[in-house]
Amino acid sequence: MSKKDFTVFRKTTKLVHHFISAGVTVADTVIDATCGNGYDTVFLSKLVKEKGKVFAFDVQEKAIQASKKELRFSNANENVEFFQTCHSKIKKTISPDYKGKIKCAVFNLGYLPRSDKKIVTSSETSIKAISDCLEFIMPNGLVIVTVYVGHEEGLRESKAIDEYIKSLDKKLYKLRIIRSEIDEPYILCIIKL
Repeated sequence: MSKKDFTVFRKTTKLVHHFISAGVTVADTVIDATCGNGYDTVFLSKLVKEKGKVFAFDVQEKAIQASKKELRFSNANENVEFFQTCHSKIKKTISPDYKGKIKCAVFNLGYLPRSDKKIVTSSETSIKAISDCLEFIMPNGLVIVTVYVGHEEGLRESKAIDEYIKSLDKKLYKLRIIRSEIDEPYILCIIKL
């Protein structure tokens, strides 16, 4: 990762965490739909504390292990349940009892840094996962998606997700898109009204 990429990553992560912390509190239940190296997982775990719950998903065993290691290293709570499966299976994995009870779902699309760049999220699975998360999110809850456009699939995924969010009912959802540079990651915030 270049110095510029790292700076953009840190800036984007900090902004995402700012949005999350504005709405998520102790004892909330949240989803990390793409746990990757565990940075969002740890942040969420510490935010909801031991009374809260984090459902963390990733398709790669390497990501699950990295997230668990980050949790141990950070002395985070033991409130995370991991699922090594695609984020498109959230609806099949989380009990329907949680519908309308999840405060926040977080996505970091693309590939696992310092890993196989051929294993990437795709527009089909990501849109399904975002749509499914919106069913689980409570009123005033948030789905926040960081979209990385710096690779071929990322561009396709970005275009498809942009079209998908245009189709969301504006009476049910408030949308916020934060972009800085054309070729840098951008953030989508979907708030359920």
